[in-house]
Amino acid sequence: RADEYTHLYQTSEATHLWVNKVGPYHNPQETYTFYSLPFCSSFPVEKLEHRYDWLGEVLEGNDLIASGFELRFREPVPDHTKVCSMELDEESAAQLSFAIHNHYWYQWYLDDLPIWGMVGELTTSDSDEDESQAEALLFTHKRSRSAARRIAVHRPPPTHGLIEFNLTSENPVALHAGAKVDLSYSVEWTETETPFSKRFDRYLDYDFFEHQIHWFSIFNS
Repeated sequence: RADEYTHLYQTSEATHLWVNKVGPYHNPQETYTFYSLPFCSSFPVEKLEHRYDWLGEVLEGNDLIASGFELRFREPVPDHTKVCSMELDEESAAQLSFAIHNHYWYQWYLDDLPIWGMVGELTTSDSDEDESQAEALLFTHKRSRSAARRIAVHRPPPTHGLIEFNLTSENPVALHAGAKVDLSYSVEWTETETPFSKRFDRYLDYDFFEHQIHWFSIFNS
């Protein structure tokens, strides 16, 4: 039955990706709005739509803002499709470098499915080396691999449910005043046999949370 599903899409229907909060890995209760860091968007940031659903989300520090990414259900987006370009000055380069040195992570939502990623990485992974001397690299490409399933309903047109949303951060670039940075993304779609009612089960699996940033927040809550 179609009314058993709250999120059904037709092929090529606009799909809204929301950016949420960003903050340091080692203190998950310290969070800021995603655009508190000097990220650009395909639209002026101050004109991007905000989504407020529940008072509880606001109290938890959630502030969902439109990403500016153009996504359409089951339509792939070519590799390294450009979102926007930005030229860093000393202040914006320092802000992003500070965030990366403090291991800032971010949270996004697609069809209420959350995903987490790191803002960037340091040039060294040696725990014995002073990280303050490491160079900060910003991830500039977001690769999405999303899985959908056709939902059997007894009327046309065919509709589909979003089952999984996965994100990989790639193409790290160095930060310095005067650097011109292009932000880009790509989207791949696959089929899955996972039923719509089970799409949140992976977030309860130990193997999923073992390497996920956000489990600290759940534990503290």
